[in-house]
Amino acid sequence: MGSKQKVRSAVRGADDAGREGSRPGVTKHFRYTQDDFLRFRQEARRCVELLGLTEWAVDYDFGGVQDGWWAHCRWNVVGRRATLALTDKSWPADVGKPDPIEHAWHEAAELLIAPLNSMLRTQLAEERVAEATHQVIRRIEKLLARVS
Repeated sequence: MGSKQKVRSAVRGADDAGREGSRPGVTKHFRYTQDDFLRFRQEARRCVELLGLTEWAVDYDFGGVQDGWWAHCRWNVVGRRATLALTDKSWPADVGKPDPIEHAWHEAAELLIAPLNSMLRTQLAEERVAEATHQVIRRIEKLLARVS
């Protein structure tokens, strides 16, 4: 039910975001900023509209993302409510800092196939559903990148 945009497990326990330590062995960390979140939210809203998902009540959250993930889509198909969230936690700089716009594309695509995902989860093994779901999402991301 969420984004599979996973940060390496080294993210767990990371702090001192955006600071490089002066002591040997202290690594620099990245953290998305409020401006990053505003870009994520703006692009996610645009994608939700572009994909015709206007029947959904969508909230946007800066935080509320499971440790180890950059972004997440939580949805309730019956109530047609969803939350698209960008992490506010830090991670090691060597992982890189993906553009929050790409996360917006992914999470909007996740919402697009949420009804299908919900139905399939009751019928098939969750791992097979997640794999098929993300094959479709990657294609949608490529399409959104071309039209942006």
